[in-house]
Amino acid sequence: MAEETTKQETTAETEQKAEKAEEKQEKQEAPESKESGEKEEQKKDEDSNIIFIGTKPFKNYIKSISIQFKKRDNVIIKARGKFITRAVDLAEVIKKKYSQPKKIEIEEIKTGSEEFKNKEGKDVSVSTIEITLTKA
Repeated sequence: MAEETTKQETTAETEQKAEKAEEKQEKQEAPESKESGEKEEQKKDEDSNIIFIGTKPFKNYIKSISIQFKKRDNVIIKARGKFITRAVDLAEVIKKKYSQPKKIEIEEIKTGSEEFKNKEGKDVSVSTIEITLTKA
């Protein structure tokens, strides 16, 4: 009976080792796919003229918008919730102070709301804004 217990423990240990080895292999493979996914996202971001407003410093967004205007004739600023005021401020700053060589105008403003479930599972509605700036 003692031999059977030892064999069962050995089998269990072997299975655990195999599971750990598989987990290690998955972890090693995951960063490669993550890196390629990040590269794809960067390409999408470089090709896009949309700036999403969040918690970064104000100057970073001004820099991003000015870089986009060097490549394109229009830039879309998107924000939701408490960042809507920041998006409006950015649009006004760009329009007034950074439109010296070519005039930058607000072409269109779209407002709306998005509904989703929060962490507690409650339905939440958040306001959104989309401001399109264009070189005149």
